[in-house]
Amino acid sequence: MFNDGLVRFATETYEEVTERNKNDLYKHLTNFAINKNNPEFISSSEKTENRDSHKRSIKDFFEQIDGYKGI
Repeated sequence: MFNDGLVRFATETYEEVTERNKNDLYKHLTNFAINKNNPEFISSSEKTENRDSHKRSIKDFFEQIDGYKGI
């Protein structure tokens, strides 16, 4: 088993699907081919820190949420 992988994030904050937002793919999908077209997209080559980009290593993601207590 490989010890690392990728996590991808949508470029807009998720909201429960409604009639009003059901076609807002940036909220509901993490697909790179879709999100790279959003002006808010941060590629891993543009990042200042790995946690800034919309595609990160799973190790960095777990480091970021370590100790996270929720809202």
